[in-house]
Amino acid sequence: MGAGRDYYALETRARRDGYVLRDCEGGVPFGGSADPPGDDERERGPEMLQSTVVNGRVLRAWQDGVPDFDVRLSDDAGRYLCDFTYYTSLLEFWRRGPEGERPVVFLHVPGGFAEEDLVRGREVVVALIRALVEDGKRGSGKAV
Repeated sequence: MGAGRDYYALETRARRDGYVLRDCEGGVPFGGSADPPGDDERERGPEMLQSTVVNGRVLRAWQDGVPDFDVRLSDDAGRYLCDFTYYTSLLEFWRRGPEGERPVVFLHVPGGFAEEDLVRGREVVVALIRALVEDGKRGSGKAV
């Protein structure tokens, strides 16, 4: 959840290092890095990774699908567990081939547990999935 946000944010990138916010048990991932250095520094992932499926076309289609809701792209997932989770997911694809596809998305949602919040969230997520699938069909001839 994107605490304090009243909008939905599709993250575009994630950072490897700099996790300073502590989790509920007071820890930070791997001392602040999603890919801590090992014996060979060259094996580390890059400082930042981006999704290969999040783009302006997806945003426009997503916004068209839910015109009454505030949905947007974000380039800052926060230096917390969200950014860590997104980075490590992107890293798995990067390690398969640094120039290859990284079909990973991370969506921050506003807080709220009322029925209307859940209904709105479902509409927003379905519209996002539709936008991603349609863009994937346009780009490669098949759905991603």
